[in-house]
Amino acid sequence: MPLVGGGGAGNIAGGNPAGTGTSLNYIGNHAYAYSGNFSSTGTDDTTYLEFDLALNQYIVGSFEFMYDETSNVDIAFDILFNNESIASFIIGNAGSSGTGLQPAVVNVVIPGGTKVKATCKGNNSKFTVGFVGRVYA
Repeated sequence: MPLVGGGGAGNIAGGNPAGTGTSLNYIGNHAYAYSGNFSSTGTDDTTYLEFDLALNQYIVGSFEFMYDETSNVDIAFDILFNNESIASFIIGNAGSSGTGLQPAVVNVVIPGGTKVKATCKGNNSKFTVGFVGRVYA
């Protein structure tokens, strides 16, 4: 199988490079991840994306958090680098913003060797997390 990843990466990561999952996928000098749309259960954080970056690369990109909530619950989002929160926010009374996927974008630079995790929390709320970025070696 040919090498298709950027920054020394091997083949496209994950089992379904055109679909959803928690891992990071590479196409040339670009990387992306799409969690898919599913519900967070209870009041605990649910992991939507989780991947490790190679030491010999870094990524400039953005996370996009979307939710579809019709009730007035509080929902929370968090981005962690090496298990430390680098961005977290709460949307109070989320359903009052209307229905449909409402986006919140967070721009980041991810250093090489970083373990990345994106989580969402909301009692049975539907979330989708996406990431797109440019890979530099």
